Amino acid sequence: MASIAHAGDPHSYGDPVMDHPPPALPISSDRWSRLARAAGIGAGERLAVALSGGADSVLVLHLVAAARPRPPLLAIHADHGLRGPASRGDALFCRDLCAALAVPFRELRLDLDPARPSLEARARAARYAALAAECRRTGHLTLVTGHHADDALETLLLRWIRGSDPAGLAGPRAVTMLAPPPGAPAPAVRVVRPLLAWRREEVRRFLLDRGLSWREDASNDDLSFARNRVRHRLLPLLSRLGGAEEIANLRAFGRAVEDLEARFAAATAPLAWLSPPYALLDPRWPASRGGVLPRAAL
Repeated sequence: MASIAHAGDPHSYGDPVMDHPPPALPISSDRWSRLARAAGIGAGERLAVALSGGADSVLVLHLVAAARPRPPLLAIHADHGLRGPASRGDALFCRDLCAALAVPFRELRLDLDPARPSLEARARAARYAALAAECRRTGHLTLVTGHHADDALETLLLRWIRGSDPAGLAGPRAVTMLAPPPGAPAPAVRVVRPLLAWRREEVRRFLLDRGLSWREDASNDDLSFARNRVRHRLLPLLSRLGGAEEIANLRAFGRAVEDLEARFAAATAPLAWLSPPYALLDPRWPASRGGVLPRAAL
């Protein structure tokens, strides 16, 4: 369950007064335009940045904020409240960063029970649901996240370990859609991940070279989480066994799976199941029993 902080709440932060130009940043103003074009984001599109305070989302915010002209922009921070004072520290860091960049800021509160199983999956689902709801509320229907190449590789390995069909092996896609709740008359929210070609260390080096700070999440070292075991144990082991080439091969495999699925999807998009001729004999024939495909279309 997610809740949005309201005006009057001491932890609610509204749009900053835009009576002065955005500050100059140590980032070229055309960097975002190149990334946006490659990611299919149009000029002037209303953007929301999912801002955790970590290096990847901080980099995305800096890149968009440095763009000239700057697109209509909103930063949204989802506070899971699972790490006590550290969670508040993340939220305050994001608030202050947005104030310094003259970027409108919203904070969302997520209420999660840490004792229930599958905390990672529940947190992710709650986070995206809350982000999408806020995007619809404010009209920022393109949500930009900071997922990078290492995130994609870790996701691939996690799905491989847990078992998946080929479609599930692909990592985070460059673009996905978040549909509204069933029956809700609301638009879908497009999630765009423009940093998927960047490595984790590239992101940090870019920020360090420009004197830009971010928050480190101590839970990223907690080996009770499967992703952290992949990051800190499995990937270093694979590197020792096969060298850098092993990791590059895994990345290439993930890209090949994603490309194959995209080709299948494009090839089968025009196909539509038709009711079999014998279904006419039974007016109660359920669609769940399947149908037929025209041979010519195949």
